[in-house]
Amino acid sequence: MDSVKSFEEVIKMYRAITGACAKGTRHFVESLKEVKTEYSIREVIEITQGQYNSDKFKMFFVKGK
Repeated sequence: MDSVKSFEEVIKMYRAITGACAKGTRHFVESLKEVKTEYSIREVIEITQGQYNSDKFKMFFVKGK
């Protein structure tokens, strides 16, 4: 959960795990007030809460606990 990934890696991971489309992902990113160069998995889970298939993303990382 505290593993840190680059912004680009996070986008690829989210899309691969959730099946989110490029257009929807781009729209979400553009709606953010601030975009950092790196994020922890925990931060991504918090930021994307309520977004397309965010529960799948969270469960992908929480499943093993």
